[in-house]
Amino acid sequence: MRKVLSVVVVISWALWLGGLGALMLAVMSLFKALDRTAAGQSATVIFQRFERYQLVLASVLLVSLILWMLARGAMSKAILIILTLLASILAAALPSAISPRIEVLRQTGQTQSDEFKRLHKMGERMYGGAAILMLAGGLFIPSAVRSDARPRKTSA
Repeated sequence: MRKVLSVVVVISWALWLGGLGALMLAVMSLFKALDRTAAGQSATVIFQRFERYQLVLASVLLVSLILWMLARGAMSKAILIILTLLASILAAALPSAISPRIEVLRQTGQTQSDEFKRLHKMGERMYGGAAILMLAGGLFIPSAVRSDARPRKTSA
């Protein structure tokens, strides 16, 4: 069971982090290839889909990590849970607090307003923060996997 959980953890972590990288590349490419209005409309669709995608992955990853930790605890798993939880909070804040406000401003033609720029910068920082947290969490995955292979310490 621990092996299955570790595989689910690695795959969901990789899909989430890889998705964050692909999102950044896709949106930057849109703004280079299209006019600002068309790029903004296209980016909105991509962000909306990604927001749901990352929330599903965050849920799968957190549940898998908790079950894996319960099967056999290790400090590296606890750290990985904390980092993933922090990234999940950022992932949940985007569609609930930032994106709807940005979308209203975009639809009303206020993309040059100070409010739009402030929210956009906040969203960039949240996506970047989630990516950094996920990358940092990935550093603990090898140790977490190794912890399952170590013999348990028994008390005398």
